[in-house]
Amino acid sequence: MAECFETSDSQHGHGGVGSAIGDLAARLWHSSNMCPKDQETGKALPVDLPSVNLAADGEQIISATERKITVVSTSGHRSIDATIHLPDNYDANNKYPVVLAVHGLAGSADDIYERGGFEAMRQAGSIIVAPEALRGPVFARSWQSPTENITVLHNGSDARGQKIDDVKGIIDVLAAVKKHYSIDQNNVNLFGFSQGFGVAVAVAATLDKDQAGAVRRVFGAAGTIPSLENGALAGTDVVHYGGEDDWVEPVANWIVGSHGRAPSQDTLMREMKQAKSCPIDSAQMALNGVRMSESDCHDGSHVVELRDPLGEHCVPGQPASLDNTPLTGMTCSAAAGNPLDFESIMQNSVLDQNATYPNLVRRAISLGTRTDLPAGP
Repeated sequence: MAECFETSDSQHGHGGVGSAIGDLAARLWHSSNMCPKDQETGKALPVDLPSVNLAADGEQIISATERKITVVSTSGHRSIDATIHLPDNYDANNKYPVVLAVHGLAGSADDIYERGGFEAMRQAGSIIVAPEALRGPVFARSWQSPTENITVLHNGSDARGQKIDDVKGIIDVLAAVKKHYSIDQNNVNLFGFSQGFGVAVAVAATLDKDQAGAVRRVFGAAGTIPSLENGALAGTDVVHYGGEDDWVEPVANWIVGSHGRAPSQDTLMREMKQAKSCPIDSAQMALNGVRMSESDCHDGSHVVELRDPLGEHCVPGQPASLDNTPLTGMTCSAAAGNPLDFESIMQNSVLDQNATYPNLVRRAISLGTRTDLPAGP
């Protein structure tokens, strides 16, 4: 049995194209008499619906390479909007790598696409999928889960009081994309910024439990709220960037409060390596102040840690136009002196299965003059 979804601002957000599509999907169920009501309470009753449904009339063709879709996720207890960016000359007869990009707290699908440099990855031949969180009581989008350590500010419910679970919802989005688009099943990748990294880890851990290596790589930037208790990400590489000047840890701990914790970058990566059983540091180097360490794991996967003593809470290499914006971006572009192009690492590892991470990092770091670097490696 599945859920029908009531249309409300608390369910679908407050304005914008994404929430409008979510409202449309909900109205489709009502208008086709698929949402019967309890005569006494007026609440929606369970109906027989598929567990994952890409609402046919909920898909909007924005351009030749962009789609906006709504996936009705009964396991996640909400309809979830996502933007799909297709390569130029997309051909369903070919197989394409996919990167699912998860925005951070107060972000959006469009924001992470621009901030993460994913347009370059799309042009290079990857499908980019960007799901979107709901707005909460303070109108900031935030991912939610009743079981994972990712919820910030609130955890909403559907019309029947079931807690929203965005981890399951994003898994349903990925399932729908695999069904309707031509995906290389051996090259499924996730990216998460800030809160989104915790979501990406939880999604990968859930999928890897059923099939080791179901997610090929998880990329992250400034991850603050991971979920490491539910799995070791079997067969999945993890590549994470963190800045030692990242101010978000104490702020995140204050926001999260009793809901969980926001560990330091050191704690985050140490726990990641322990969970994945990666005892051996196979490569270490420092270029222009950016330090890299790579650990080999027992299952053949790798954990790569990138640390920048001057780094901020951001995706390094973002467009200069996004520097110095509140909360989600500071001095992160090459124009502002950040030497690392994180998108380059993602793109080249996704497109070149034989590339090694040290070589990818060398190619991604600008070796121009940088001032005020701390001493030591």
